[in-house]
Amino acid sequence: MTPQKNFENLKRLLDSYVNCLYEVVKETYSSCDEAIILVEFINNSIDLFPENKDKEYFTDVVIHSISGTILLNSFKLTQWISFEVLCGKYFEAMRDLRFIFEGCVYGSLIEDLIENKILKRLGGLDLKAEIFK
Repeated sequence: MTPQKNFENLKRLLDSYVNCLYEVVKETYSSCDEAIILVEFINNSIDLFPENKDKEYFTDVVIHSISGTILLNSFKLTQWISFEVLCGKYFEAMRDLRFIFEGCVYGSLIEDLIENKILKRLGGLDLKAEIFK
């Protein structure tokens, strides 16, 4: 088989998958009021990032922390989870939600370990992740 023929077969397979998902999205959107909330979340999710007044805090504190990095990396994933729920792919959505949760816990634990090292050297600092102790 030529590469062009392989590509055409793959394109035909993906087109049929997209059509199937589109039917599920159409049915979900027309029969479920909560689907409208998911679409609004995807459209308005850029509002999760700060406006000009908080931009300095965001760039100085959030981006330079492990939890902030996880937040930025999981931003696209949360939109994808909303789309998976809208398409009826609930198992995949739950698996991805688990990944976000585990990443947040892991990031908090790592930051706690870093803060413990700093606390031993400098002393008198409050720990942010006391909930995990």
